Amino acid sequence: MEAEPSHVIVKALADPERLKVFAELVLADSGVALADLKTRNPGAERALSRLFEAGLVVREDGGLRAAPDAFRAAAAAARRTRPDAPAGVAPEIAGLYSGGRIAQRPVNRRTRSPSSRTSPPASSSSNASTPNARSPRRSRPNSTTRSNCAAT
Repeated sequence: MEAEPSHVIVKALADPERLKVFAELVLADSGVALADLKTRNPGAERALSRLFEAGLVVREDGGLRAAPDAFRAAAAAARRTRPDAPAGVAPEIAGLYSGGRIAQRPVNRRTRSPSSRTSPPASSSSNASTPNARSPRRSRPNSTTRSNCAAT
């Protein structure tokens, strides 16, 4: 099983030496020659192998340059795996979220979140004390009452 791109990137940047080399490449206006990079940072060659594997560094025009597209690709892969769902949401329901909010109601009751279901009250005598108990519906005022209110 292949690791998620976001995990590969985090692992590649977890080492302070690799992070330092990557930061130097990001801050460079154009590509950096490997010889220049090794002069400023003796452990650069070893760090670069892991950065290449993660897709964070590419060779271009005889030099090395940071590849920010790797972050976009990792974010897109993470959204496909678990789209915008808050923490703790089951994977089969995660696809119903957009922007951190539920955007689509599940059609099948079995795929609905168990936390959204309310359990029936244990007994009728405890209905008044339970927070999930339904309050009686208020009746709507009839047309006579409305006209009396408008006149005052």
